[in-house]
Amino acid sequence: MEMIRLTLVSLALTIGITTFNVQKDQFAGLVREVAAPDVGRMGIEILSFTIKDVYDDVQYLASLGKAQTANVKRDADVGVAQANRDAGIRYLASLGKAQTANVKRDADVGVAQANRDAGIRAQTANVKRDADVGVAQANRDAGIRAQTVNVKRDADVGDAQANRDAGIREAECDKSAMDVKYSMDTRIEDNTRLYKLQKAQWSSRR
Repeated sequence: MEMIRLTLVSLALTIGITTFNVQKDQFAGLVREVAAPDVGRMGIEILSFTIKDVYDDVQYLASLGKAQTANVKRDADVGVAQANRDAGIRYLASLGKAQTANVKRDADVGVAQANRDAGIRAQTANVKRDADVGVAQANRDAGIRAQTVNVKRDADVGDAQANRDAGIREAECDKSAMDVKYSMDTRIEDNTRLYKLQKAQWSSRR
């Protein structure tokens, strides 16, 4: 029995406790096959070897059982969900072409409304863009007009100042010419008077 136990432990460690727990019958046959030579040398033959239950002190196998139960429940839930989905699909298919047409119509209406809303948004964006462009152009034109007015005003002021300065210079030139002419006339008169006086004196001496 000790030999069989050791063989059992060795094989369990070799193939893994999980496989050992799930495949009890196959594992029992493997134990019988591996232990047969050693047992035969003792004059004993294993006719039957059955593993009824497997347990451990650290509850490892129990936790494996819980995990397997959870997996089974999950698979069952998935199966139920898939079955419900398939039933729903079959039910919708059984409603006939009229229901399908209604669904398609509603879908088409939704698409049309979405396209209309998108068109309205695009049109609104274009109107706002054109308005912004118009405002920008108006501001630019107003700025150009204001700048033109300022330039013309500055030019008019410059022309007025130039004309005024030209008039002042012309008046100054006329005054200077008159002063020169007056000075020359005065000098000529003085010379003429002196000449006549000298001539009169010279005539009286003769």
